[in-house]
Amino acid sequence: MSGSNISPLIRITDKLTQYAGVSDRGRAAISDIPHVEKVFEPGSYFVREGDFADSIGILSSGFAACQRSDGQGHRQIVSVKIPGDIIGLQSLLISPTAIFRRLRVAKS
Repeated sequence: MSGSNISPLIRITDKLTQYAGVSDRGRAAISDIPHVEKVFEPGSYFVREGDFADSIGILSSGFAACQRSDGQGHRQIVSVKIPGDIIGLQSLLISPTAIFRRLRVAKS
């Protein structure tokens, strides 16, 4: 099975187990979380600075950059996301009903 075919929820569970134990029951609960897949074209945005994200993304392929504007029109990359990373987790703190999305960057 290629890396991009692995469920993003399995990827995040595997990532969590690097830091804390996850029981079989916990794994099952995580894998049952409803989610949808959305493909982004290179250079497109999941959420723009200042906007509210209504979903949480788990990057399943490609990479993503999180950036901020410095106020003078220059962008500053504050983090780079790789497959298995969560994007927009802070949205869950604001809206516990935010949905999970599987994010994939289309090949250019």
